[in-house]
Amino acid sequence: MKKIIEKITILMVLSGLILPIFCFSQNTAVEAPKSFSEAKDFIIAIIKPLPDIIKDAWHSKVVPIWQKMAEKASNWYRSLFLPWFENILPTLKAWFNQLTDWLSDIWYGTIKPLANQYLDKIRFFIKEKITERKPAIQQEFQKEKQEMEQELPQVKESLWQRVKEFLQ
Repeated sequence: MKKIIEKITILMVLSGLILPIFCFSQNTAVEAPKSFSEAKDFIIAIIKPLPDIIKDAWHSKVVPIWQKMAEKASNWYRSLFLPWFENILPTLKAWFNQLTDWLSDIWYGTIKPLANQYLDKIRFFIKEKITERKPAIQQEFQKEKQEMEQELPQVKESLWQRVKEFLQ
């Protein structure tokens, strides 16, 4: 095992030293553009074929892989889960019906009557308090109304004074 790791390491070091030399054997050299129009043409030449390349790669590589994956998943579901689910579905349906019957019995037999009873008590209590406090509330309202009628001329005058000061 140790010898294999040594051989792999030596191979990687040699390839790391030798492979960069091959870039010098290329004849084509890319020159920097001399003007903005050359730069624009260069960028357009690079970008223009990209949508077609991506479209071709998508339709020739990605879509078939996803179709195969979807087909395998569908076959797997049909072979494993569908028979099991078809066998257990009537049992689940029966359990669900029993559960809903049990919960409706609890709701309509116990919870709803108690809730209505307490809500009736609360409504009665609130109605009593409203009837007790109604005269006091009406008297307080009349007092507030009289105070507002007394303060209104003063507020009107002070507001008019502020408007006059603002306009001057």
